[in-house]
Amino acid sequence: MTPSPQIEGCRVPDPVVTRRTLPQPAAISPTLSICKICSRSFADRKSLWNHDQSIHKKRRYDCDVRGCTYRATRAANLRRHKRTCHEH
Repeated sequence: MTPSPQIEGCRVPDPVVTRRTLPQPAAISPTLSICKICSRSFADRKSLWNHDQSIHKKRRYDCDVRGCTYRATRAANLRRHKRTCHEH
């Protein structure tokens, strides 16, 4: 794999492999929201929705600054990237 081009002062993070937490049984709490695809549990429906959008829907948010190759799975991460890397 070839390294992605860099913009001065802007670092595109390398993909990181993280250990997934094991899904918690639904019997622990009746208020947990459970993902129907991977059985991960979440404390609230909003967290489940964020998980579904970023993990299972594979929606990508591309940085629109010319020459930048940053891609995010969440809109909030793209906004943070733009704020920290491109606003001076």
